[in-house]
Amino acid sequence: MSLDAVDLEVLRLVEAACRTVGVPWMLVGALARDVHLVEMAGVPSGRATIDVDVAVAVESWAAFNELKNLLINSGNFAADRNAHRVLGIADELVGRQLDIMPFGRGIEGPRAVIRWPSDITTVMSVAGFAEVLASSIEHRVGDQRMTRLGPWIGHPQTRCMERSGHHDRQRCRRLLSTAHHIRARRRSRRSVRRAP
Repeated sequence: MSLDAVDLEVLRLVEAACRTVGVPWMLVGALARDVHLVEMAGVPSGRATIDVDVAVAVESWAAFNELKNLLINSGNFAADRNAHRVLGIADELVGRQLDIMPFGRGIEGPRAVIRWPSDITTVMSVAGFAEVLASSIEHRVGDQRMTRLGPWIGHPQTRCMERSGHHDRQRCRRLLSTAHHIRARRRSRRSVRRAP
């Protein structure tokens, strides 16, 4: 399992802040991928990034800002020049960054694209995020803490959608191909277990 003590603390702080504001959230990105690969598929995975990515379902930018400010005002994080990111500043969090990707009908424009109010030139596609959240599962991490994970097939879907503005089609195809490979492998293992 690739979650270390710092990851667990970040997730604890995110869960507490989201509960206070009342917004659903799920773990996405490389950390979510590793939970799926290592724990659920038994496939080794090396994580090279130091960031934690979460997606939050908000009804307005005010709700997103409330969540972000709550994290910053806790003294554990500081604002970053990127509107979706906060940086760990508490002793145990130094060097860790938290990327918060908001989505929801209240902030999405046509084709599920969001534009940051602080910089309308910064756009991100969040198509598929709501569907991934709807099919997410609860997973125990650390000391009796639960976090939501999208289904494995949803991880590359959200990453591809997020990167679609960069026209990174080849990367998306590789991600989706890997997803189908892992899903087929899991099905094969289940079939072997069921065999008499």
